[in-house]
Amino acid sequence: LVMLGHRYDTDAARALAGRISETMRDHAYLASVELAEEKGRFPLFDADAYLSGGFVSRLPEPIRDAIREHGLRNSHLLSIAPTGTITLAFADNASNGIEPAFSWTYNRRKRMPDDSYRTFEVADHAWRLYRHMGGDVEQL
Repeated sequence: LVMLGHRYDTDAARALAGRISETMRDHAYLASVELAEEKGRFPLFDADAYLSGGFVSRLPEPIRDAIREHGLRNSHLLSIAPTGTITLAFADNASNGIEPAFSWTYNRRKRMPDDSYRTFEVADHAWRLYRHMGGDVEQL
């Protein structure tokens, strides 16, 4: 959200996050329906039980109808993994996932293979990009 110019504590940011989440949700379910058509439902799929769940009952009617007719290939969708260490290890600190950045820069202490410790300066990817583009990071 911050890289799209939105502060997390605004109505506009919350509305955008909601639209993004709904889009991801709907497309994940539709993709699983398509896979179920092609490869079959996951073995324990029970349409009535599944469609009576609280989260699934809020899906748009056409998606619920498709699930009822074809089933789902995947038993689990839309998991949000722990984010802090994953983003440092694999994504150049590009995202805290759904969490807002708690600090633009900070020091992180990491245990090394020989059991010693080393301190690393960590800088948020959006902050670095904003600074690189000439933004005034003092205003953040």
